[in-house]
Amino acid sequence: MFTRKQKAEQMKKIIDSLSAEEIRHLCRYQRTSSLVRKAVRLLHHKDEIFTLPYGDEIDYYYTYSLFGLHWEPRLTKAKELLAKPDFLKELFNQLHYRGDYSTRSNLKQFEIIPIQTSEKTIAMFLASLTQRDKRLLKAYEEEPKFQVGAIIQMRANIGVDAIISKTGYSSHWQSIGRRELSKLKNKTFMVLGNDVCTDAVTYATVYSYTQSQGGSRLYKVLPIGETKTYYITEKFMKKCRTKAVKDARK
Repeated sequence: MFTRKQKAEQMKKIIDSLSAEEIRHLCRYQRTSSLVRKAVRLLHHKDEIFTLPYGDEIDYYYTYSLFGLHWEPRLTKAKELLAKPDFLKELFNQLHYRGDYSTRSNLKQFEIIPIQTSEKTIAMFLASLTQRDKRLLKAYEEEPKFQVGAIIQMRANIGVDAIISKTGYSSHWQSIGRRELSKLKNKTFMVLGNDVCTDAVTYATVYSYTQSQGGSRLYKVLPIGETKTYYITEKFMKKCRTKAVKDARK
């Protein structure tokens, strides 16, 4: 356990290490994250707070702001992401089209190539992610459960938000209707792509990740014998085990 004095010194050291550019990024993220909002408050009132005799406010900011308990885990994660620039670009693409509005707005700050961004800036960005966007991060960190060419079917519990297509009257992607879903439920599909990204904002649920079923990663699929393609959420796909498929593989 750290003493209050040690907690104060640790937080002050983090604040003093920030560049003007990193502080600018941090202040913008405060709209979307409680951790960041409290860190910004600490930043603005550091001369007042750090001159106190290490009272309760030190414990509060150490526990509930980005500059305390949460700093090292976020920084470690940021280092991991920066070591994988291709994945980081893919993640940014997914967040740009599928993330919350606030995250899409925050991404506009990253006008330079992600690999040139500082670890601290990425750590701050991670702290600003909503629950929806954390699900996207988790989904794309894991290996895809289905490869191109795989034959799949939908799970029985699939809902309209788990299969999307581009609307004919706008550039948006969104869930299909219940009538169309009902027609597709008993069809067999071929996977055409497992790292696909929509080319416009997607309005559909982003599902959480589970080890057995996967998460919110999207797959481009084609119903066998048809021409219209769809994007299906990984969590609601399963390997096709029908007799016809087994015979075809012999």
